Amino acid sequence: MLLDANFGNSVMTLISLDPNITEQDKGNNVTVRYNLKDTANGYVAGGNSVYKNSFVSNYNQAQRSRLLTLMAIAAKG
Repeated sequence: MLLDANFGNSVMTLISLDPNITEQDKGNNVTVRYNLKDTANGYVAGGNSVYKNSFVSNYNQAQRSRLLTLMAIAAKG
């Protein structure tokens, strides 16, 4: 029995990244393109949200892009 299983640091870091942050040196600038609480994207307040496949795909791609950007910044270190 796995009581506290997770996907590992790499995957957990990736899925925890907010793709709305566009400038890595500030962190407080955001876009609303990937807003998970926008009803236009599939959010249902107090219910079961169902996001469009295109939104999920774009959201995941934006997370990947942000992770690659952060890794490039860290590599320059």
